[in-house]
Amino acid sequence: MNMDFTSYYLRIAELIALEVTGELNVSEKEELSKWLSSASENIKLYNKIKSQLLESSKNKIDIQKELAWSIIERETSKLGKPNIYVNFLKYAAIVILLLSVSGIIYWNFSNKSGNNHVVGYSDTPELVPGRQQALLVMSNGVTVKLDKEKKDSLKEENGLLIENKGNVLTYKAVGNIDNAKKKQRKIIYNTLITPKGGEYNLVLSDGTKVWVNADSKLIYPVKFIGGTRELTLEGEAYFEVAKNIRKPFIIKTNDYNIEVLGTTFNVSAYKDDSKVVTTLVEGSVKIKDFDDSGNEVRIKPDEQLILNKVEKGILIRKVDVNDYIAWKEGRFIFVRQNLESIMGILARWYNFDVQFEAEELKALVFTGNMDKYEQLSMPLKMIAETNKVNFRIEGKKVLVIKRF
Repeated sequence: MNMDFTSYYLRIAELIALEVTGELNVSEKEELSKWLSSASENIKLYNKIKSQLLESSKNKIDIQKELAWSIIERETSKLGKPNIYVNFLKYAAIVILLLSVSGIIYWNFSNKSGNNHVVGYSDTPELVPGRQQALLVMSNGVTVKLDKEKKDSLKEENGLLIENKGNVLTYKAVGNIDNAKKKQRKIIYNTLITPKGGEYNLVLSDGTKVWVNADSKLIYPVKFIGGTRELTLEGEAYFEVAKNIRKPFIIKTNDYNIEVLGTTFNVSAYKDDSKVVTTLVEGSVKIKDFDDSGNEVRIKPDEQLILNKVEKGILIRKVDVNDYIAWKEGRFIFVRQNLESIMGILARWYNFDVQFEAEELKALVFTGNMDKYEQLSMPLKMIAETNKVNFRIEGKKVLVIKRF
């Protein structure tokens, strides 16, 4: 078969896959539209494949292989077309089923049946997802273990009440704390630490809400004193900042500072990541101190600022912010993300170490949507089914292996 035609129909299959996942951009839409308008047969073929597959999964993309292949067999036998059309149908089915084109995969975990793993296991228990747990370090050095099932009522040295209930830590002023504050201007700090496999929520004394992701550390005053509200973040957190035009809210990371008055945004600033990423949902934020020039950069809602930690270069781009804050809603969404980054996120949540058999495996790109409370075998199985890589779990280590 002519290689040019093969590539052409493989491209059409890719466009249909991107449309199914909602990732089709303007130029790709035009390209698919041009193909559809070139022949009525193309429209019929497109509609038949897409509508039947999507209908079979009740408008979700957990498409069953058996039905898809039955559609292919039926349509190819009816069409009586030359091999080029037969091959196009196969390409389209493979791409839509696995959505695997040039290393891109889309998966949906709503279908939970079956336990046949593509990943390999040593004789160890399943790696389980994380849960609501953290460690609170108070100003006197006392540490308190926090979890969703515990209720704690604690007091700091300035009289401020700390209430832990249902995986939310809340700071509340009581009694004459404001009078005491006038006499003593000392800033008292607490530290919230989430381990690998942990996350926790926090309401600061000014009403700011914080969702702290796994393997993170937040250092903050129990009561904000002075002209600013400053805290330090290592790891990832989502903020809904209480508005106060007289007191800017400043988040310090190892690589830059973020200043806001009242807004909603996500910051990912892990030490072992090569990038620091700020994603703005509402309001406005100012990024400062990212280089030695003294420059400041503002981003708008639905924009994301990425700092390359090595080169100190920044990139601002438009994004679907829901993809980057889904973790606080119980999901992980990966959009054309490399495997090294995906495995890093999974490793923090499922608490394992990852090892790649070959460097080139880190650069493989995948797109996926998963329930973060599934067993680890689910995302690994779906990635492995692309025939790009395989996995072996040995205790607390996950090996990423070449697939031959």
